[in-house]
Amino acid sequence: MMAEPIYDKALYNVFDDYAKEYDSWYFKHPTIYESEVQVVKEFNLRGLGLEIGIGSGVFAGRIGVDVGVDASLAMLHIAKERGVEVIQAIGERLPFIDKIFDYVLMVCTLCFLDKPSLVIKESFRVLKKDGSLIVCVVLRDSPWGRLYEEKKKAGHKFYAHAKFYTIQGLKKLIADQGLYIVEVMSTLSYSPSEDERCEEPLRGYKGSFVCLRVKRNN
Repeated sequence: MMAEPIYDKALYNVFDDYAKEYDSWYFKHPTIYESEVQVVKEFNLRGLGLEIGIGSGVFAGRIGVDVGVDASLAMLHIAKERGVEVIQAIGERLPFIDKIFDYVLMVCTLCFLDKPSLVIKESFRVLKKDGSLIVCVVLRDSPWGRLYEEKKKAGHKFYAHAKFYTIQGLKKLIADQGLYIVEVMSTLSYSPSEDERCEEPLRGYKGSFVCLRVKRNN
């Protein structure tokens, strides 16, 4: 009997085929990109860091993440050009020893995972005892989340594979792993119909793009 796949191979192919298009989105929307980067920077991440689902490295290169993993080889080629050490791997099976990283970062990765609980478990396996997992998502119950849900229903090449989380769904996913949220920052407090603008990071669930600092309960 063949083992059940633990990641979406169709999604892997999409990100491989459209890596440059994915990467270019951030530079077509520089104010959104800058606002999101500033939210991640607000966590003041230090030490040895890993990004799961690094994509083209648009965040890792700005944040100073040391190592990134992704299933898409095309994405990794772009990330490597941004000075990040990259490894082709999936979050469900991280090729690292236990308790090595000071932090693990996932930016808009959670919504594309078939087995998010397994990736979260792996994240904490490779994290040091006092390490943090930083998870960034676009909330389903937000103006930008509703736009992406519409794009998903219309068969958008990327969003068709996504599962967007509500605030309560995200909290439950974290709590079910025996973890807790210690800090919440956000941005994109305006709707997609408004002019794009840079924002200072907002504390709490005040924007569509939300980042959580997650830690162990012990």
